[in-house]
Amino acid sequence: DEISQIIRRPASLAALEFEPHPTTAEHTLADTLRDEALADTEALPLLEHVLNRLYQAQLPRADGRLTFADYEDICGADVAPKTHVKTCRGVGGALGKHAEDIFTGQNLKPTETPPPWTAAHISAVFRCLVTFGKGEGDTDVPNRRAFTYRDLIQSDPAAQALVDTFIHKRLLIADTDAQSRPIVRLSHEALLTRWPRLANWLETAPVRDLMS
Repeated sequence: DEISQIIRRPASLAALEFEPHPTTAEHTLADTLRDEALADTEALPLLEHVLNRLYQAQLPRADGRLTFADYEDICGADVAPKTHVKTCRGVGGALGKHAEDIFTGQNLKPTETPPPWTAAHISAVFRCLVTFGKGEGDTDVPNRRAFTYRDLIQSDPAAQALVDTFIHKRLLIADTDAQSRPIVRLSHEALLTRWPRLANWLETAPVRDLMS
């Protein structure tokens, strides 16, 4: 089917193989990705992100294997409090975990400098990159919007570091507008709902007031 081709063809062209499931050999990681994309229509645009992260994860090993261990690390997992059973968050969780890891400096090397930004920069930066429209039942629905780079960073070095880092990590997109001014926008609309830190901030009443 088409989704399977979206998943398998790039891997095949790059001579990569998907790891078989630990308990069901005929079911590979490619099948897991396909099943998740079919079950969650919002997950389909995120497949490219997950596949790219899986590719990057195997580079240090140089074994050409896209593994379940890397997949769980990329997507994150929830642990049941009583049974301690881990459940992978899947394709939909990958983007949010990626954003949170970058924002908190989770994957920094010991020699790297911690991020200069704070939680307050969520408001300073993302209030400019989000607007609200009306959804079903007259509910407020967040949507991404472009904003000029200069006005976005507001001569704040920490804000500039956050924006530049998110651009480098492909969570934000740098472009130019009709007047050739540098602009920035979210790379994925799904970031508004799949990154818990941002989604929780968007739920607050003051945000609605600021963006009204």
